[in-house]
Amino acid sequence: DYSRGFLSEERRYTTVMDYLVENTTFGKLNEEYITAAFELEKEYYALMYGCESVAQFEETFGADTSEILWTMVERQIRRYEQDRVVLYCVAKAENMELSEAEFNLDLAEYANSVGATVEEVLEVQGEESLRQSMLMESALEFLLENVVEVEKGEE
Repeated sequence: DYSRGFLSEERRYTTVMDYLVENTTFGKLNEEYITAAFELEKEYYALMYGCESVAQFEETFGADTSEILWTMVERQIRRYEQDRVVLYCVAKAENMELSEAEFNLDLAEYANSVGATVEEVLEVQGEESLRQSMLMESALEFLLENVVEVEKGEE
């Protein structure tokens, strides 16, 4: 039995994932993924602020400001990877699988929501990546549906 209403959906997600990440012992994270994602994010920020390159961004905003931003960005990427690992473990523990029918339906809905064809989505994101994202989403829904909220002091 669980209760809804104490926390907003986003806050519930953050609270549940914070608890799980803080109480999980992680082995080695995928450093290749983290490095690649970090470099892409740096390029995104540079472009967002009207710079042609990360080097130009760093020159324009200075080393100290850039370093603070890059530290925050890397921390967010590492946290995202930890969330992903936790959700993968939940999916495995609960024997969650995505049937072909579910995958095709979710894929069609996603393509429609971003205004693209299924083929375009598959070309950009790749089938394996999409399957993994959908499985993580199922694990997250499972967690949020089964979380038990307690008042402070009831733990």
